[in-house]
Amino acid sequence: MQLYTLVRERGLLTHDQPYFVYGFVKNKNSWSGIVKRIHESVAAVREASKDYQRSLAKKRGAEVTDVNRYQVGDYVLAERRTKLYSLKLLPRYLGPYEVLGQYKNDVKCRHMATSEVIEYHVEELQLFIGNKEEAEKAALLNSDLYYIDSILAHKGSPHHRTSMEFLIKWADGEIKYDRWNTSKDNVSKTSQFKMYISKYPELHRLAYTHSEWAEKESQANMDKDIFYHDMESYGTVWYQGLDLPGVPEQRYYSQIKVIRKEGNHLVVKDMDIPSRPGVDEEYWLRPADVMNLANVSIPEKAKRITSYLVKSKNITRP
Repeated sequence: MQLYTLVRERGLLTHDQPYFVYGFVKNKNSWSGIVKRIHESVAAVREASKDYQRSLAKKRGAEVTDVNRYQVGDYVLAERRTKLYSLKLLPRYLGPYEVLGQYKNDVKCRHMATSEVIEYHVEELQLFIGNKEEAEKAALLNSDLYYIDSILAHKGSPHHRTSMEFLIKWADGEIKYDRWNTSKDNVSKTSQFKMYISKYPELHRLAYTHSEWAEKESQANMDKDIFYHDMESYGTVWYQGLDLPGVPEQRYYSQIKVIRKEGNHLVVKDMDIPSRPGVDEEYWLRPADVMNLANVSIPEKAKRITSYLVKSKNITRP
């Protein structure tokens, strides 16, 4: 009985424990009933254990689902990371964004208006309820942008970004020039802009920061024998002064031939535009210049300058 008392005092007494203490059962004929009760108790413990394991598995499963709560193609809103301070009218959330993928707690998203790709923590997002068309309209309003149908032309020097202007056709049919702007929510962030500049090597630099482009220039190579050169690259003022038909919407190119290599430079000659009297027909280009200017072929809707225009406009290389 001392063991029974000790077990009871320590709080370890269970429904079946008294039956295991010596002397508790006085009549041996009652053992069969006791064994039956023990089996019932063990079965109850096992069932309770199963219930606990099932609830634990369900809880863990819910946690896994929570980590991957967003699927590819979902539309989400992102909580603004910067403090609003007194700008109470600014929306708390940005977007909508389209989910591109999720790895653990990081969700890669693409803005529905600007096509900018950014990564958010899963806790910074909430689901946007609506279809693709509704998401696009909401994103345009959120970014203070209008939908761009296409970009038709450009003018200005890519080396001086603030001089660049792009002829934009808007969804409502309006066509007008828009000046380059480096603000976050700008035409330069749209997929139409990126598609347009991809067609012109001289504009490729606009997709990068100055430091990023400098790094790319340092890795440039010279593997071209003949290429086509945007005439405006000789100088915007010079080019506009030529008064060529259709400029600036119409782009003109001249053919450049590589004469030879000298060290880390190329000696080239413009095959369409003669130099001024007293100026050598051949000139040097750095690898970075080739990367910036060299078109393997003439871009769509552009033209190679004709000998007729060269003679009638008395064009010489500056």
